[in-house]
Amino acid sequence: MSMQEGYSEVVWIKDAYHLIDANGHERIYGAADTRNLEPGFYVAHWPAGTRNPHFLHDGLTFVGPYRYRHSALALLGSESEVAMAHSA
Repeated sequence: MSMQEGYSEVVWIKDAYHLIDANGHERIYGAADTRNLEPGFYVAHWPAGTRNPHFLHDGLTFVGPYRYRHSALALLGSESEVAMAHSA
């Protein structure tokens, strides 16, 4: 799941219906099998070809939970490094 294959950002899952996005805004979220997510930090990932990455997207997936934001950011950073290495 590299960044070349779609768009990703770190979010904080607040409860079964709300998250805080990367800009600090509370959003309603929903996608297949997401209502049972534990609170915590996640990397939200939209598939390649997504033109409008919103939090009610059917293809939205979450990787986590992470206890700390920097742990989720590290995953996002490692994806970026892998994508850059493959494009070089």
